[in-house]
Amino acid sequence: MKQIQKIIFSLNFFLVTAIAIHAQVKVACVGNSITYGYGLSSPSTQSYPARLQVLLGNGYSISNFGVSARTMLKNGDRPYWNEPAYTQALALNPDIVIIMLGTNDSKLNTNWTPHKDDFYGDYVDMIKSFKSLDSKPEIYACLVPPAYKEIWEISDATIKNEVNPKIKQVAIDECVNLVDMYTHMSDKNAMFLSDGIHPNATGASEIANYIYEILTTEKTNITEFSNTLTAPESASYQWYLFDTPIEEINEGKNQTLSNPDSGTYKVGLQSDENRSTVLISNETTFENTLSVNSFEKKSDNEFKIHPIPFKNYFYLSSKNTDSKKIFIYTLNGALVHRSKNWIKNSTEKIEIKNIGSGLYIYKIITPTNSNLHSGKLIIDKSY
Repeated sequence: MKQIQKIIFSLNFFLVTAIAIHAQVKVACVGNSITYGYGLSSPSTQSYPARLQVLLGNGYSISNFGVSARTMLKNGDRPYWNEPAYTQALALNPDIVIIMLGTNDSKLNTNWTPHKDDFYGDYVDMIKSFKSLDSKPEIYACLVPPAYKEIWEISDATIKNEVNPKIKQVAIDECVNLVDMYTHMSDKNAMFLSDGIHPNATGASEIANYIYEILTTEKTNITEFSNTLTAPESASYQWYLFDTPIEEINEGKNQTLSNPDSGTYKVGLQSDENRSTVLISNETTFENTLSVNSFEKKSDNEFKIHPIPFKNYFYLSSKNTDSKKIFIYTLNGALVHRSKNWIKNSTEKIEIKNIGSGLYIYKIITPTNSNLHSGKLIIDKSY
């Protein structure tokens, strides 16, 4: 009996262990020698990913994919793209990706001057490569830490004034988190090795501490009231519709969005005005019930709704080849009907048997929420 109990205990132990391992949050640290831990006596225990593992504990599995001297530039002298580490980072299917590349891209004559126009596009491509993974990871793009010495053609002025502004723009355009490692590691030259480029053990711990603070910050939520979306109080804002930045002219940098179009929204929040760190909120799905008249109306012969009068159904015919949905509202803005699936046929039957007689407004949108058409609809159930 005791032997059987030991076997059962062992099986339970291995089962619990397997579940715990499976539940770990996988973090891929992508970068160059700063990530790898160049110059440290024990990169496996002193690099920032190693220190981050200690801080986050067993609920996380941190993988160090740092490779010394590598560039984000595909045409750089040593592209990260060509390394097994990049392939391994993708294969990990991580839940979180931290990207800290750009220091070696700043090498003025070797990399930056001949290829700087490619940096933005190459960075976007890397973010998209991780976004395309099944795990749909949360991505954190890091501004490059300062360089305290000009060595190996690496220039702090280039990092500050050219490389980091491009990284910031990438983060804005791609709706990913931005970690201001430049400001955080400024005035901390004592935390760097004698070369002025690579953090020492204390500096690596400082990087880990800040990333730990970022990763453990609770994601914020957008609130909705009376057809208005509101972000939490912050130093600055960047709104997104379907992960696409909303322009400032459309209230994209305000704390609130008044009467926005229907769709999925997020907002990037810069909580500290002294740092460029921006964290993306949880997403929220909003359905506008009032702004139906703001939709652009196309030529009458592009869309046709028939037969007239409408009773229990009508046909929507269109020369427009885009996928589309139709929404029907009362004159007070209450939604009474919407397509469940995207309409791809040139003619589609729309059932309205659950809608009573009256005057309604309809709108037609594309998957990107582009406004195609709107108009009025009279339903008569009397005949």
